Amino acid sequence: TGALLPGFNVNLKRPGFVSSSTRLADGRVVMGGAIQEVNGVPVNNLIRFNTDGTFDPTFTSGPNGFVLNVKDILGKLYVSGGNIQSGGITRPFFGRYDSLSGALDTSWTTLVDGSVRAITGDANSIYMVGGIYVVNGVITNCVAKLSAANAQVDTNWRPALAQVSFGSLCQRSIAKVGNFVYVGLPNNQNFGGPPRFLINGQLRTLARIDATTGQIDNSWDPNPNGVVNAMTDDGTNIYLSGNFNSIGGVGTRLAKINGTSGAIDSTFVQPFIGMPGTPTWIRTAPSGIFLVGSDFTPVPFNEVRPFVWKIRADGSRDSAWAPSFDYNDVDNAFNTAVEPFGNGRVMVGGGFETQGGDLIVSGSGANTVYRLPGQLAVAAFSVTVPTALNLSINGQGTVDVTSNGATPNVQCFDCRGGPFTYAFDTAATVTLTARPKPGWVFVGWKGDNGAAACAGTAPCVLTLSAATSVAASFRNDRNFFEQ
Repeated sequence: TGALLPGFNVNLKRPGFVSSSTRLADGRVVMGGAIQEVNGVPVNNLIRFNTDGTFDPTFTSGPNGFVLNVKDILGKLYVSGGNIQSGGITRPFFGRYDSLSGALDTSWTTLVDGSVRAITGDANSIYMVGGIYVVNGVITNCVAKLSAANAQVDTNWRPALAQVSFGSLCQRSIAKVGNFVYVGLPNNQNFGGPPRFLINGQLRTLARIDATTGQIDNSWDPNPNGVVNAMTDDGTNIYLSGNFNSIGGVGTRLAKINGTSGAIDSTFVQPFIGMPGTPTWIRTAPSGIFLVGSDFTPVPFNEVRPFVWKIRADGSRDSAWAPSFDYNDVDNAFNTAVEPFGNGRVMVGGGFETQGGDLIVSGSGANTVYRLPGQLAVAAFSVTVPTALNLSINGQGTVDVTSNGATPNVQCFDCRGGPFTYAFDTAATVTLTARPKPGWVFVGWKGDNGAAACAGTAPCVLTLSAATSVAASFRNDRNFFEQ
């Protein structure tokens, strides 16, 4: 529904923002950015959330510099940004941590001369792209392949790029499926030229590269006519977005590509109008594809508004899922990430107030704006269509309806008849507890979709996988005659 999850309470000390996120194999989420304190707990620019979305106060390790990108690959957190320092050990711009303990891996040493913007890899190799020109003393021209075992650069893996004039601008996106690495680069025409890939002698912003040899596949040339900003994969397909109007001759700003064949799905399209002006992050989940971007519409204070789209499997936008955000508070709307967690939920991080944040305008000028303290930079939303629980009351009594955080607790006071309908997240665990009025006795439950399994008068515990009807029956203890 795009509704803010109740009970999700994460406050970052100001100023603070989230720039990236990654999902661990066990379903937990790690976010990185400029984060010094969460809910009063000191942290070092990395924060971890449990599978239920609660903040993990035991995960306090991290670099002393801001985190630009964080990526979990087989239980290792690859972290880029400012100086990676822990225990007196410094890794300029790039390092590796243990996903469970948070400890810096001091045996994995990499020296880079710029910002690593995107990371992918497997058990053997780590691939990265960014404003990096030299890695471990090797000239890489912005794209590098490292050994996952010892962090050494593969000097034979050298995709063909044009002459790099502005290494710091060589940054964007990367993903890997099978034996291919897909890399997106900016189009630096406004800065006097490359970096861009050379495909058949032509400058391109997107390339498919052999993961073993580093050779660009010249037979694959979709030629997006603009920047490729964000990219991800689901293990089979590559999803990408950017400031382009078409890719492979298909008019769209959001593309789905088969990672093995390189075929572009011509039915999976989104028009230019209405798309985020600057896509920054894209993630896949069973409930949809989530695209984060920034809206430059100058309303009302010429500030940037981050927002999130939910894309269905067929490429259409789920317009009913539309969470809103308050104005960007620390001018970091570009630093925005989204990550699925738990069952049917997504966590969004950035530099924003949560929806419904309070604004105070005061002073002599209309542009004097003060913001009340509140949730900053992290919010969580439901992404599933609610499941209905239809509750009927026979006789006089009440039923406490409580859930595992999907909705606030609800009660039916002095109810008769019904049904009374409550909406929960799909697969939510719901507990029904009957409470008869004085002079009445609870007889038992009756229902469908598993509710009939609730025997006797004990609380009924349900896992809602479909719309469910339950009846609670009470009898008058003083006027009851058993035949």
